[in-house]
Amino acid sequence: HGWLQSPTPNYHEELYLELLKEHTELQHAFQRSQLDHRLMERLDHELVLASAQNKELKKALKQAVAGGKAAKVNSKMSAQVQECQAREAALQTENLELREQNELLEFRILELENLSARGSLLDTCDACTDTDGIMDSNESSLHPIREYMSDADLGVYDLVM
Repeated sequence: HGWLQSPTPNYHEELYLELLKEHTELQHAFQRSQLDHRLMERLDHELVLASAQNKELKKALKQAVAGGKAAKVNSKMSAQVQECQAREAALQTENLELREQNELLEFRILELENLSARGSLLDTCDACTDTDGIMDSNESSLHPIREYMSDADLGVYDLVM
């Protein structure tokens, strides 16, 4: 029974040294735990910062992807606008040509009407002086006009008359 024995003369000194050693070890363990705690806090803070940066990068990536899609859409729409502009220019050119043709046809119609009026006047004069009666009245009224007309004019004249 060791506890019933009387202490040795160095017992208190040995006990003190043992307690001092344990105290020093506990202080070192406490300091290590404090360092570990500070390291954990720093790592937690870095984790929060990294998480926030990750969210920002994901947001930027989504915007870049959306921007890429928007750029593709803009590119397609730009191509469509260019096609429409080219088509508009072609249609304007065609419209101008058709207007010019229309004006030319109107002018030719007026010329034909004038020729027809002159022809009727000449036919009336010829009818007064013509005693042969070889041609019927329709042929004699068309004959003077047809002398002055081209084939294209004759086609238009036939349509008008």
